[in-house]
Amino acid sequence: MPWLLALLFALASPAMADPLPDNQLAGDASPYLAQHADDPVRWQRWTPDTLALARRLGRPLFVSSGYFACHWCHVMQRESFRDADIAALLNTHFVPVKIDREIDTALDDALIAFVRDSGGVAGWPLNVILTPAAEPWHGFVYLPPDTLRETLVEYAALDPPARAAAQTDAAPVGPPLDDAAVRQAVRAALASEADDFEGGFGDQARFPHAPRLSALLAFFPDDADVRDFVATTIDAIVSRGLRDHIGGGFFRYTVDPGWEEPHFEKMLADNAQLAAVLFDAAAALERPEWVAVARETLDFLLREMRRVDALFASALSAIDGQGAEGGYYLWTPVQLGRALAPDELSAATRVYALGRPPRFNAGHLPRPVAGVAHDAALVERIRARLFEARSTRNLPRDDKAVIAWNGLALGALARAASLDARYREAGARLADRLATVVGAGALPRALGADGVPLGAGLLEDYALLAAGFAQWADASGQPRYLRLSRALADSAWRDFHVDGQWRAGTYTLLPDIRSVPVFEAAHQASSTAALARLARRFANEDARWGQRAQTLERAARVRIDAAPLDLLGHLR
Repeated sequence: MPWLLALLFALASPAMADPLPDNQLAGDASPYLAQHADDPVRWQRWTPDTLALARRLGRPLFVSSGYFACHWCHVMQRESFRDADIAALLNTHFVPVKIDREIDTALDDALIAFVRDSGGVAGWPLNVILTPAAEPWHGFVYLPPDTLRETLVEYAALDPPARAAAQTDAAPVGPPLDDAAVRQAVRAALASEADDFEGGFGDQARFPHAPRLSALLAFFPDDADVRDFVATTIDAIVSRGLRDHIGGGFFRYTVDPGWEEPHFEKMLADNAQLAAVLFDAAAALERPEWVAVARETLDFLLREMRRVDALFASALSAIDGQGAEGGYYLWTPVQLGRALAPDELSAATRVYALGRPPRFNAGHLPRPVAGVAHDAALVERIRARLFEARSTRNLPRDDKAVIAWNGLALGALARAASLDARYREAGARLADRLATVVGAGALPRALGADGVPLGAGLLEDYALLAAGFAQWADASGQPRYLRLSRALADSAWRDFHVDGQWRAGTYTLLPDIRSVPVFEAAHQASSTAALARLARRFANEDARWGQRAQTLERAARVRIDAAPLDLLGHLR
């Protein structure tokens, strides 16, 4: 396309450029932002000064949102943001901004909603072109380099609209549903989304959806069909490729509906929630073997994600130290031969089906094959040898400690505190450290590796830490944590419930763009569901909490037709 090459050359001509400040991300406390410091793109931070610069230059903003453990974020960086031609386009005709969605979550939520509502597919990496007035204009997720170039050329040549379409969040109308109608709505959603054979939801990628599983067990304690579905799902989660069978813990999701091929990032939030649901489901469904998996998951968190200050890091990267997707977890035949004795290699080949062609370019992901007889002691020795060998490999970690996710970890440790002194000690240290954070003033979104606060606390930080403190108060018998829980929940209502609507955060810098109500939460515990449970708990002490519990329950029942599986947690 000669015309496109000519236009690219013209648009990228240095003579047209009004130089931006240099790339601003060097030394950033966010590992995700810091890894973009060497990009030729002159990334700016999302600040009032950056927005003022866009208005002064009359340039659109190009806001790219991702996170440290995101596989396709790494791919887009390698393919596009380190490409000199694409960088020249961005630097010349846009004000490029890079954000960490785990810190600037309120902004990311608003941009995700814009992309979804404007007919796009939302996810990460998320890329949104905004007008010079910072109004969302056009958004997309991963694009290959050629398509990204064409998109940038197209929008560089267009005049931004005087005003982009504002996003609204009108509340639904209608009476709240009673329990019978809720059950009917949930059953209809299960019939549509649940996979009764493989477990899980949908027919493509498989996320564990731990909050849904917990809510289903709590709301349908005696329903045989629901119990069977939850059991099928958890059996798939613990026995197939979502679980790291060598080192413990779970990957974020699998790309296939059979739970076999994971994307290899490991997230604190996912593992804390899965440990908790495994404890709950083991008791509800009388499956004690799941307790062992839950404990293995907590052991993984304590060993590989706990920081020296007792807080937990947010994620382990999907990309190993050599830049290979999943390389930390995968094995070539040569590597297996070096790690195992001949008899162990023979047994491992049989138990893990290593004689088949590997699913991944970098090798095999060991997981036991169902129905293969084996010597348990020998398999445990194999697992230990593989674990020891892979521990010499390099796996980058995102060391920032997200407050909300540490609240989830505290809740998981509370469930296990009676089982092992190690969990009681870890929970006590974590609770004490988080109490210190609360006592220091306004809650931050996260703490960097050096303890420096990152961003302002969001609704989920207040709500999920409040829930974690309440659970730890029960486990430890220390009422001061219940007082902290109540104070945080009260702050959540005061700061994030405005004019009858919930806000994810209080700071986005987006003019006249309203964030969507915070109710649905398929992959992470819902902030408002956590607040609903706390409000019911505190209602005996203060009538105000009873009113708040009724407000949240009514709002969930009014909306539940739109998202029955994700709002069910408000009613349990």
